[in-house]
Amino acid sequence: MLGVAHKLLPSNNELPWNMYQAKQMMCQLGLKVQKIHACRHNYILYRGNYAELDECMVCKASRY
Repeated sequence: MLGVAHKLLPSNNELPWNMYQAKQMMCQLGLKVQKIHACRHNYILYRGNYAELDECMVCKASRY
């Protein structure tokens, strides 16, 4: 998605082309990158109260 967004912006934009470049940019700013799993149907994020679940409570799709 970053590549598509990058192509839509003017040629002098600073948007990274991919996740690797985005992570590199975040690290230079001193910000941590945290991966959060999400339901494949976008019902829940597996964090907070849902961090230990292995399947979505709504659609029963596997976390993995």
